[in-house]
Amino acid sequence: MEEEKADFLAELGKAVNQYASHLDKNIIPSLRSDLRSMQSLFSTLMKILAKKSLVVEDPYQYDQKFSEVSGIPSDSFTEGEKVTVISIRMGQFESQMEYMNNYYQFSLDFLTLPRLKNITALVKFVKWDGMSPNSNDINTRVVAELLNKGKGGDDPMTTALFNDALKQMGTIQNKVLESIKKIFLYKREEYKLLIRSTILTSLKLAPEEYQGNQENVIRKIKREFSEHMKGHPFVPELITEVLDEEYTNSSDRLKKELLLKLNVGQSLAPKKKEIRDHKQAILEALRLLSLAHTNLDGALRKLKESSSVLEDRAIPMGEKVRTWLFSLIGRKREPLIYYVDILDPSTGAMRQERLNFEDFMTSTLQKSRVLSGLTIKSSTGFVKISQKPEEDILEFYERSFIELSKIIERLNSLDVYFKSEVPKERRPLIKGVKTEIGAIKSCLAVASKAKHEYVAAKEEEDQLKRLGIQH
Repeated sequence: MEEEKADFLAELGKAVNQYASHLDKNIIPSLRSDLRSMQSLFSTLMKILAKKSLVVEDPYQYDQKFSEVSGIPSDSFTEGEKVTVISIRMGQFESQMEYMNNYYQFSLDFLTLPRLKNITALVKFVKWDGMSPNSNDINTRVVAELLNKGKGGDDPMTTALFNDALKQMGTIQNKVLESIKKIFLYKREEYKLLIRSTILTSLKLAPEEYQGNQENVIRKIKREFSEHMKGHPFVPELITEVLDEEYTNSSDRLKKELLLKLNVGQSLAPKKKEIRDHKQAILEALRLLSLAHTNLDGALRKLKESSSVLEDRAIPMGEKVRTWLFSLIGRKREPLIYYVDILDPSTGAMRQERLNFEDFMTSTLQKSRVLSGLTIKSSTGFVKISQKPEEDILEFYERSFIELSKIIERLNSLDVYFKSEVPKERRPLIKGVKTEIGAIKSCLAVASKAKHEYVAAKEEEDQLKRLGIQH
């Protein structure tokens, strides 16, 4: 009997470790990418709704501070409060998604059971695949009403973009929840494995003891728990599951079912190499790069506010008169120039750059708009670039990557400039853009990985062709 228990414990430990490897390699990267896509698609919907004045902007949305994400309230409200309340809730969802994607570490250690529950509650803010004005869920019902109004209009491009974003939200939400479900399974079984290896091995319970007095056995485990598992929560539901799997008449069946749930042999087994569509691969790298537009917009908004704080100073009377005279004769005011320090990557030294702030903001906003049109595969921008030759798509990707890298340098320099140039008493009004810069860098890193995989696959295929080997 003891030997059988030891064998099962070893087999279970191996299965749990294999399942963890599967999550690290496949599920967690997919979850992170899907959550970023969900944030980007939701921002697209919000922009369209705001443009049509269907939602009102929450003035405090960007001032919110988070330490963890949580579910969005779902209590009822009056008809008169509807637009204001749902606008605030949608803003809270957008802000928390941004916080999670920028600050959360997507790893098995970080994704604890409480965090997974909070992420699930947040993602379920609206039932995207059950979007209906007749939904029992109040948030889903009211958001559905807004979206139905948002679909209207004479602009077919906006309508197509809107409908596709809405459709993708349902698909991605289901993928996210399925990924979280798999991580939940691992966290539960990891916890139960710890109970088995630390507590049950020392207690040496008999099946008759558990079957005769379950409550007494659980009390015994609770006493041992405080000594052997400090820092871990006591979860009665999972303790009971372990005991049922070990000491009931259904033990053998439950153990087989458990190992079957953790079996990822098919996922981990080497797969027959498939012919890869290289054009689709570089398009996907470009789409991943385009997800940077959300944080790019956020950074531009904050820099514009910081510039206003800096320029809103006591203006000398002579300057006021000069500005007034220039306006009378139709002369344009002088451009807003900031002298910022830029790191020269070729030398590693800092150099000063004369930066026309308004030109930089305009060109960067234009780049952001181009990128935002590539996040959805059915959008006009994505379809148009998909029709180009593969070499042209790769060239556009490389050019966009370089442009974004240069934009990051200037975002960082402007962030430092405003924080140092604004008078000390006004510095609390300056909103830094380090968070947005970090998020944009993450998008570049993910896109770069996808591009390198594309290049590696192309090189491998070319090499096989040179050797006369059919792929």
